[in-house]
Amino acid sequence: MNGLDTSNWMSPETEKIFNQELNKLIEKEILKMSDFTYMPRMSFATWGMDLAEGTPRKYLRNDFIPVKIIYNGTTTVCYFKDGSKEIVHCAEDEQFVKEVGVMSCIMKKLFNSRNEFKRLVDSGYVQPQPKK
Repeated sequence: MNGLDTSNWMSPETEKIFNQELNKLIEKEILKMSDFTYMPRMSFATWGMDLAEGTPRKYLRNDFIPVKIIYNGTTTVCYFKDGSKEIVHCAEDEQFVKEVGVMSCIMKKLFNSRNEFKRLVDSGYVQPQPKK
């Protein structure tokens, strides 16, 4: 048995509502207690403030999908649903690729800086090639 067994005294509909409300309360309490130390080197941009309640809320996938994209020469500008915008420039010695510009904007929004993203990339494990 996981958690509280309510099957013998609660209807299935009431039990579903009860569990949803209980999960919301548990998540709210965990967010109050958490100092996010379980996310080393990660940006806290994936957490925001719910202005109505003044409590932290987790961003949804759609919050990181640009609603408007502008290409200006070798510059990409992405506007997001929350009203923010990210601007990335292509280096002079690199070829401009639209996909890379949009991906860079999304990464810049998800992480606070390019350095944080680069640290994540560098933390990966390189699997050794088998000897032939």
